[in-house]
Amino acid sequence: MQSLHWKFTPETVLAHWPRQRALAALATGTADGRWGRWTVLAEPSRVVTAMTAEDALRAIDAASTDGATWIAALSYELGGAFEPRAYPRHRAPADGWPMATLACCEARLLYDHESQTWQMSEQAAGLAAEIHDRVQRGERDECRAAISGLEPDITRAEFEAMVARAVELIHAGDIFQANITQRFSAQWQGSPRAILRAAMHAGRPRYGAYLETKSHALVSMSPELFVEIDRVAGRAITRPIKGTRAFHEDPRELLASSKDAAELHMIVDLMRNDLGRIALPGGVRVTASRKVESHETVHHCVAEIEAMLRPNISVVEMLRATFPPGSITGAPKVRAMQVIDELEPVARGPYCGTVGLISPTAVTLNVAIRTIALHHTHADSGTLRYSAGCGIVAESQPRHEYEESLHKCAVLLRTAHALTASVGAQDS
Repeated sequence: MQSLHWKFTPETVLAHWPRQRALAALATGTADGRWGRWTVLAEPSRVVTAMTAEDALRAIDAASTDGATWIAALSYELGGAFEPRAYPRHRAPADGWPMATLACCEARLLYDHESQTWQMSEQAAGLAAEIHDRVQRGERDECRAAISGLEPDITRAEFEAMVARAVELIHAGDIFQANITQRFSAQWQGSPRAILRAAMHAGRPRYGAYLETKSHALVSMSPELFVEIDRVAGRAITRPIKGTRAFHEDPRELLASSKDAAELHMIVDLMRNDLGRIALPGGVRVTASRKVESHETVHHCVAEIEAMLRPNISVVEMLRATFPPGSITGAPKVRAMQVIDELEPVARGPYCGTVGLISPTAVTLNVAIRTIALHHTHADSGTLRYSAGCGIVAESQPRHEYEESLHKCAVLLRTAHALTASVGAQDS
C-alpha cells in the first residue's frame, strides 16, 4: 500500500466517485479505535455471483485462497449448506438474491479514521488520480434517490403471534431462544449510491458495507461483528449483540435488565461452542461478558469471545462451524433455525447473512442487520427490503418485542428523511 497525501474525508471521496466506475465499500462511521477504524473504497475488477449453496462455497474457497482481496456478501440461506435440516421451507433467498456475491477489490483506497490518513493499492493509482482531479474541479456525482411507500409485510398482530408462538415453544422446553424478525418493503428510485451516502450519514455504522451488481445493491449499516480473523496469528474474535433500547432511553436500564442479560448469555455460550469446533483445545475464552455500546439510534449490549484456531482452518471451514451467526438464530441453534423457518413467512436473503472482507491475511465479516436490500425492477428503480427482529426468551412480551423491532428501523427512516432533505436542498 502507498500513502496518499489527501485531506479528504471518505464522504468526500464517495461524493466524487466516478459514476462509470464500479464501487464496493466497507465503511465505518464511528472512528472509535479498535472497532471502528477503517474504511475501504474499491473499484472491483470482477464480481462473482453464486445462486446455489454449492457454487457459493466453491466461490468462497477460491476467493479465500487466490491471494486477492475480496468484499463478500453471503445470504442467510447459505446456512442450509451446513445444516440442511434447518431450512425445510426457505431454501433460497427471495427476490432473486444470490447465495453469495464476491467482488475482487485489488484497486482500493484505505482510510484510517484514527490517523485520518489515506493509502492506496498499486492498482488504484488511476482511480485515485481521477478522484483527486474531480475533487479539485468540484465535479461531484449529484446522484439522487427516494424511498417511498414503506410498509410492514405483516400486521402487528401477525408479528406478535409469531413471538407468542416462540414463547410457547420456550416454555415447552423445545428451545431456549429464537430470533424472530419481520420484513418491511418499499419502493426506491434513483441511484443506490445516493442511498449509500445517506445511510452512512444517518447510521454511522461500525461495520457498514456496500455491494452493487446489475440486478441488486446492498447497503449494510451493521453495528455487529460476526467474526474477525487474523489469518497469520490464527486468532478469531466475535462480538455478539443482544439487548436493545432506543437511543433516547437510559442505557443503565438495559444493563440492569435480567431478561436482556439472559439473551446475551445464551448466545455467548452458543458462539463459544461454535468457535470451539475450530479452536485449539482450551483455546476459547470470553474476554468481555457484557457491556453497553451506544450507536446512532440505539443502545446495545455486546460481549466478546476470542479463539485461537487450529492450524490451517479455511474460510469455508470457519463458516461451516459458525454460520449463520448465533445472535440472529437462537439456541439451540439448529432447532431455533427450524422455528424461524416455520414461523417467518419469507426467506431472509442477505438480511442476517454477512458482508465483509476476505483477504490473504484477514477476514472481517459483519452480521448483516440494519441492512437495506435493493432489487432492480428497472434500471433506476425497484423494490427495497429491510428487516428487523428481536431475540425471544421466556420473559418476552409480544408487544414489547414489536416495539423493539420498530426501534431498529430508525436508521432506515433517517436515511429516507436524509434523501428527501438532500433533494430539497439541491432544488432550492
